[in-house]
Amino acid sequence: MGALVKGGTARLESRSGQDWTAAYPVVVDALAKLPVRTALLDGEVAVLLADGRTSFQALQNAGPRGRIGPAGTLVYFAFDLLHVDGRDVSKLPLEERKDALELLLKDAPPSALAAPRGARVKPDRDVALGSQIEMSPLGLFL
Repeated sequence: MGALVKGGTARLESRSGQDWTAAYPVVVDALAKLPVRTALLDGEVAVLLADGRTSFQALQNAGPRGRIGPAGTLVYFAFDLLHVDGRDVSKLPLEERKDALELLLKDAPPSALAAPRGARVKPDRDVALGSQIEMSPLGLFL
């Protein structure tokens, strides 16, 4: 799900073009407060349970405007930063984009925005099998 931040506002849009902004106001409000003029992020909205797992079922059961009750917390997990302040960063190496994304979200409320900190495997240095791979709440990220 894409997150477009522009001039203190934010919008969430699915890959098929469906606008999800009204469904997740807590996430949209947090995105709108990011310290940028414009940004385009790629990520997914999920319900984060108290034990650190995510629940697709809880997301499906979310009430109007993303109300999930005591089941967990609605979070936008940002995986990639594609544009920032008018600059296309999508061609930069993934490591640089991940670093920039983490820096952008460092002061964001963790109850609404997160950048999964999965293992970063370098093919020339690490072998996925046999390496200690860190699991994030959404699974394995390489």
